[in-house]
Amino acid sequence: MLVGDEEPDHYADAFARTGFGGPLGWYRSIPGNWRVQSEVFPDGAIAKLTVPALMIAARRDAICHPDLSDNLLQHVETLERRMLDTGHWTQQEDPEGTNEILLEWLTRHF
Repeated sequence: MLVGDEEPDHYADAFARTGFGGPLGWYRSIPGNWRVQSEVFPDGAIAKLTVPALMIAARRDAICHPDLSDNLLQHVETLERRMLDTGHWTQQEDPEGTNEILLEWLTRHF
């Protein structure tokens, strides 16, 4: 998907008005998340997720390469990984492919 000239301007205007705090909030919360996780699971044993789960990975994701999810089966009982030929922003780069995977998976599981 190509980004039109107006899209970067839209985001630049929004960030100029409101700052970049929202997008950075996830990163700021990492230490707190680790603290809470260690309090809830002091022995480090995290219960396995027992509901079906879907992960849509991106072949060209330089931030979270699909190989980084290889150990998820130790945490998720029923995990299905699907792959799209996109970068990090899968749903923006291939909305049709993302929706197709989601709808097909949801139809089978719910």
